[in-house]
Amino acid sequence: MIRLHAARSRSRLLTQWASHRSTVPYRPLSTLKPPEPTHEPVPPPSNAEQPPSSPPPKQPLSLRPYIYAAAFLLLGLTAGQYFRLTAVPPPLPVPHSPEDILFLQKLSSDADNLPIVQELRSKPSLWKEWDAYSSMTAAEKERRFSSGPMGGSRGLGVQKIFWNEAEKKAISVIFFGGALSGWPGVTHGGAIATVMDESLGRVAIMGFPAKTGKSLQIMMGTRGLLTGWGSGVTANLDLNYRSPTQANRFYVLKVEPVPESCTERKALIKGRLETIEGRLCVEATG
Repeated sequence: MIRLHAARSRSRLLTQWASHRSTVPYRPLSTLKPPEPTHEPVPPPSNAEQPPSSPPPKQPLSLRPYIYAAAFLLLGLTAGQYFRLTAVPPPLPVPHSPEDILFLQKLSSDADNLPIVQELRSKPSLWKEWDAYSSMTAAEKERRFSSGPMGGSRGLGVQKIFWNEAEKKAISVIFFGGALSGWPGVTHGGAIATVMDESLGRVAIMGFPAKTGKSLQIMMGTRGLLTGWGSGVTANLDLNYRSPTQANRFYVLKVEPVPESCTERKALIKGRLETIEGRLCVEATG
């Protein structure tokens, strides 16, 4: 039985093989093509010489860090110099010394070149000009607070007064020196009040009926310039400090009466202290 079964299995395998060969088509060897070659590049040997490569382009040098460094350095030096001069200002000239006289001449020259001064001088028929205390003797100036202790290039270095007789008002160009500072670099409020009191009083007295002569002109510093003044004293002075008045600078003081509040015995005067550019610093009435 085992042999018969093996013979049958062998016969079945031969039959399947023969049927499989009959289904495969016959191709002659002449029709078979060889496989097409691939065209992949062959890498060169590692020891072959490489062509020289060009160096990478250089980046342009940026000046921005140097500009920033120079700007911050300049800003720091400027700020440091400003605070140094403000906190510890250089020594001021001693009154009546050669340095003080030269400084006063320089201040007078600078005042002459101010636009407001040149404009007022261009109208001599409207504005009469004089320097405050110019008619006083040296002894008389020393006895006055505003021309003695507050005088010289370190104080009220310049006070040019322009008077309009028709409108009864005055415009003064004033220089506040470093010795008048309260807080470093800022003119003391008391020094400003002194100048305001004197300037408002000057306009008030020049509008009063004539009652005194030589003594009042000596007091106001215009002896021989104007006559027919009255007399008066300050009864009230009200000041509003609007912005800091920096020292060592020129200012313009505009003073005029308030007509509806003026009588033969009393006058209300108002004044404005401004920078050369027109910024308001102090308002006053009295």
